[in-house]
Amino acid sequence: MAYSGSTQMNMSEEVFDYICTMCDREKKTVKAVKYCVECKDYCCQTCTDIHKKVSLLFGHSLLDVGQGSQAGNQPSNLPEFPTERCCVHKGKIIDMYCEEHNSVGCYACIATDHKSCPESKIFSVPDMLDVLFNSSDSQQTETRLKQMMGVMSTLSESKGTQLEALCEAKEKATEQVAKFQKVIETMVRNAADTSRKDIEEAYKKVEQEILQDKRNIDNTKNVLQETDEKLTKAASNRAQRFVCSKLAQKHIKDAELETTQHRTGVITNVQISFHPIHALKDYIQGLHGIGKVQIAGKKRIDLYKLKSSKDINIRVSGDTKT
Repeated sequence: MAYSGSTQMNMSEEVFDYICTMCDREKKTVKAVKYCVECKDYCCQTCTDIHKKVSLLFGHSLLDVGQGSQAGNQPSNLPEFPTERCCVHKGKIIDMYCEEHNSVGCYACIATDHKSCPESKIFSVPDMLDVLFNSSDSQQTETRLKQMMGVMSTLSESKGTQLEALCEAKEKATEQVAKFQKVIETMVRNAADTSRKDIEEAYKKVEQEILQDKRNIDNTKNVLQETDEKLTKAASNRAQRFVCSKLAQKHIKDAELETTQHRTGVITNVQISFHPIHALKDYIQGLHGIGKVQIAGKKRIDLYKLKSSKDINIRVSGDTKT
């Protein structure tokens, strides 16, 4: 189910079983009253009226409550169809399921990527919804999705803490350079500039790595959040929820791989230190700088620790492989 507002985008606590997918693309949640077979969209009253005004939409078939309902769907509800669009083949609905690979896709995806799969393993989601959809599997996927969102939030906060520590270390190292520079100000002015550059380069190097990690984590977190919202909105639309669940499983798998990469080899308490050379006066002419810039830290081994592992069956009912 989805929490929605009116067509003026005034948010409320009203609950809708089906939402207008055309308005949803504009970040508005409005109750759907029809389903357009040609557009493959659920329509609110406003969008339904548009169909009656635009000549190109005159011939579209608008299904009402109880029309075209599948087995298992209540006659008082609109028919259940997926509304998720394929990101590869723009505009096409993800309404096909390959049991061989336990994945969903649009007709073009199935024809291209699953052409070697047995036809007996390819299903139309709306036609086989009662066989394919499993409520407990969908709930389990939603739970895992929320857990992975929490993991990503923790990783993002960790990267933010590392950036703060790195900035403090940079400032301390720069202060050390300034203090040592006063002793041999005239002789080492150029060398001091070189050392500042080395510190900045070291800082930028680590900063970029952490920022890139944080961007990747935040992107994954946003994908998980968006998928979670779609699952929530599709609470009463089993076809859409099935598709979203399968997409969520893929996003979770990608996120698990990303978390594995971040759990190993993670450095905390990053330090950029400056070590002065006290014999600098005698050797200043041939020196690259007035000290050595180093990045010090320790690997985090206690943020995540595997306590146990087990196999979880995420395939839906009717699958022959587990």
